[in-house]
Amino acid sequence: MKKQVVVVPGGGTYKTYKEFLGNFVISNNLEKFRKQGGKIFLFQSKDDPIVPFIDLGKYQKALPEAVVRIFKDREHFSQSEFPELVKEIRKISKKK
Repeated sequence: MKKQVVVVPGGGTYKTYKEFLGNFVISNNLEKFRKQGGKIFLFQSKDDPIVPFIDLGKYQKALPEAVVRIFKDREHFSQSEFPELVKEIRKISKKK
């Protein structure tokens, strides 16, 4: 099975959030992450009330080979269904 990493939304620094949810500070060196992670996907919604949209740019800079999916109205992805994510997982799973 192919490896993949999906980041839905992570964030850069917790100081920008309304509450502290953990440490998602982006490392200066993501080489090991790139090698071990396989295909990397970044999902972000422009209207996320918790993770500022600008943080996506930090991940894009650190992971230029990542596949980026931008949404307008998904907020913090708290919906019960996420068909776009399922579609990407299925595509990778079929490429054995």
